[in-house]
Amino acid sequence: MLAGTRKPRYPVTEGARPDAAELARQARAAARERAEGAVREMAAQFGSRTLAGLRSHPAARPDRAIPRLEAAAALEAAHELDRAAHELVGGYIRHARAAGLTWDMIGDALGLLPYASANKIGVGEQALDYALTYWTGRGPRTYTWDCPACQQTVTDRGPYPDPPERESGHDPACPRRAAELAAWEKHRPRW
Repeated sequence: MLAGTRKPRYPVTEGARPDAAELARQARAAARERAEGAVREMAAQFGSRTLAGLRSHPAARPDRAIPRLEAAAALEAAHELDRAAHELVGGYIRHARAAGLTWDMIGDALGLLPYASANKIGVGEQALDYALTYWTGRGPRTYTWDCPACQQTVTDRGPYPDPPERESGHDPACPRRAAELAAWEKHRPRW
């Protein structure tokens, strides 16, 4: 490779670079293939937690028990993989908020516009709902992340309250927060 050139991030094929829809399709196919492989490996390694329940079930005759056990193990492995992937996405959402991405930008990156439209809410609110899917706390549903400008943990209430009410926990002298509030003050509607 020549000095100063970069290797392309997409598969090199004859003709033009694939369009965004084709790249998204390729990414989905690769993710599905890798997830299926991980589920098979996990099911083989860990088996099924419901093994005793399936064996004691009246319909679990010896000739039918093995396929049912394999199905249960695959289902449990897929569920654990889903939870792990969601936790990973949650970490990336925290990084995105710390990097300054808005909830709308996060919703766009996650492809949540169709869900937001179906739910008749904004894509930013749908992104917050997605981020809080496994939320089990009490009180208001909030999201936390660390502000790189003031090194404080921020409690984020999502995209819809006005900026002064959206986030709490910033240091009073936080330059990022000051800039956000100044931009809002400049462009906010005056009734």
